[in-house]
Amino acid sequence: MAKKSLYQKFIDFKHRHSLSNENIAKIVTEYADSDLNFARSFFKQKYGISESTFYKVRDFAVICCLVDTKTCQRLQSKAAANYSSNNVQNSSTASIAHFKDLLKMRQEYLDDFSAEEIQDIANKYVEGVSVDNIAIAYDTGSFAIRWLLKKGVIMLILDANIISQMRRLLGDRLNHLLEIRKANKTALLVCIEKEIDFLKMQIKYYKLYFRNSIDKPTLEFLNDKLSQAIKMHKQAFQL
Repeated sequence: MAKKSLYQKFIDFKHRHSLSNENIAKIVTEYADSDLNFARSFFKQKYGISESTFYKVRDFAVICCLVDTKTCQRLQSKAAANYSSNNVQNSSTASIAHFKDLLKMRQEYLDDFSAEEIQDIANKYVEGVSVDNIAIAYDTGSFAIRWLLKKGVIMLILDANIISQMRRLLGDRLNHLLEIRKANKTALLVCIEKEIDFLKMQIKYYKLYFRNSIDKPTLEFLNDKLSQAIKMHKQAFQL
């Protein structure tokens, strides 16, 4: 049986406990923003959930980006303080380690979005769909959508046409990301150009370069790779 993805576990959890993203974000944000005296027991009683469910609500809110970075930081601080005051060693080490794991899973969750999904998110955004509504469509939080849009810009996932439309919408607010994008484009072009030069040399001096190779590639294979690299260079240049 295939291992369940984080997302599928999240879906199953929400269905099992009749919870929505909005409910989860509300509970966790209230907890993060409240005084230390308002611990998990208060929120368990207020929302009629078990201790185990409360912890999973908190963890999924972090992992699936239902709360932003500042709320995550407040959550970590409060959880560490509560953990420290309720264990013999008065240490928050375990709580801090747990939140590091949550943030690692959060990054894995974000990295799981494909280039096609990021392109679709950007298309919706430039068409005027709000970040909140895009988040609903992708069953996540607005933080994730903003993060993915930024990734699309700086990692050259979005083409020049989408970038132009985003510039019209955001103006100077996009300048910093565009500077990073420009530097990344330059680096990518340099990498591809070096690959093209190397492949050309391998082809030109094929017998010499592969003179001691038992498992050498064919000239046809190298020429195919060269054609792909030239095509990639053209596409990257147009970004």
